[in-house]
Amino acid sequence: MLTDEKRQLQLCDVADLPIGYVPRSLAPNFREIMDKGGKVSAIVTGDPVPSYPPWPLQNEPGGGLVLPCDYVISTPCKDDHKIITDTLNHIPEGSAMELLMC
Repeated sequence: MLTDEKRQLQLCDVADLPIGYVPRSLAPNFREIMDKGGKVSAIVTGDPVPSYPPWPLQNEPGGGLVLPCDYVISTPCKDDHKIITDTLNHIPEGSAMELLMC
C-alpha cells in the first residue's frame, strides 16, 4: 500500500479497486488553489472502508473504497473558502464532508 513518487505510482491495490483519489468535483477547485500558490494535502484518518452513500456502492460504477482523510487547505485567497463551500453544497458527497481551512 505504498506509493512510489519517483515512478508516479498511485495507491490502488486494495481489492483491485482504486483508492486515494480526490472527488472529481473537488479536483478543479484544488488545482486552482495550487495554481495560485496554495497547498492541498490529505491526512489519512482511518482504514479504507467499502464505499457507502453518498458515494456509489462498492459494486456500482464509480464505487470502491473510501479512504477517510482530512484535506488540509492553505490558500492565499479568501474567496477559495466560498468556492469550495459552494461545490460541497452541490455534490452528493458534500453532505459527508466538512470544510476547515487554514
